[in-house]
Amino acid sequence: MKGRAILAFIISYLISRIIFYLTDFQYMPFTEEFKPLKLLIDLGAWTIIYTFSYWMLEKLIQEKKDSR
Repeated sequence: MKGRAILAFIISYLISRIIFYLTDFQYMPFTEEFKPLKLLIDLGAWTIIYTFSYWMLEKLIQEKKDSR
């Protein structure tokens, strides 16, 4: 369970960085002024990607266990 969460975190970080690079979206909360909309976009996209990654990893790992 813990390994799955770490792997989902890494996957979601990489995918979100790729998406933000392709869409030219940048938000650095520690160096820019506080912008609630950008923060919502950043956290919302990451949360959706993380949830989907975790769910897919659960399905893949469960299928491997069921096939044994």
